[in-house]
Amino acid sequence: MIIGSLYWEDSDLRKKWRNEFIDFPNYQHIALPIRYGRISNTRNCTYTMVYSSDCKPVQQIGQGLVVPFRGNPVDTQELERQTKMMIDAEHNTTVDFDRYNWSWGALGIAVNPKWNAETAANLEMKRQLLASWSTHFGKGFNTEEYRVGNEEPILSKKGELLIDWKEEMNDFDFVIGTAVKPELKNYPDPTQIVVRMKVNEYDTYFNKNTESGIMTFQDTSIRELLENK
Repeated sequence: MIIGSLYWEDSDLRKKWRNEFIDFPNYQHIALPIRYGRISNTRNCTYTMVYSSDCKPVQQIGQGLVVPFRGNPVDTQELERQTKMMIDAEHNTTVDFDRYNWSWGALGIAVNPKWNAETAANLEMKRQLLASWSTHFGKGFNTEEYRVGNEEPILSKKGELLIDWKEEMNDFDFVIGTAVKPELKNYPDPTQIVVRMKVNEYDTYFNKNTESGIMTFQDTSIRELLENK
């Protein structure tokens, strides 16, 4: 799953990831609980995208992308190769660790609920996948860092990304995506989001996202404020 610059930024490493590791032309848009909720030093201290449990209701749901892996089906060895490359792409550099959490974020997994419903074998496959996934998280992994205020954390202790599974995702056995630590006491409103873009003279992240169909429930208000000179 992609909810930001992994889709549109043309660094060499991100282009390599899109061209060699995922079936990029066959992406599709899906409803995801996302919003602007982290101040990013690499984006001129403007707000960037996070997953948020508060955005699960339909009136606050956003839209991101889901992209198939290149070369399916994916076994355990290939999944580890995929996760390593996605983590590198997120950092925009090759990192020297193999855990799924780091200083500002973590890679989460969401499993198709049909694995629970169909057969005992599927249920066991899901159990093994989640058990294996959870072994890749370091001791510093704290789910409380993946929420703001009284909302529920977006990640479980096993590294599950706690999103609602959408019908458009039913062709997938599982999906992976990067959750980012908000590190805020409260989520920003549209005015606060736009003030940072104007003061810091940087609206590229927002514009590129909306051009790519990566959207939040606040985008209309943000756009109106940006265009109000």
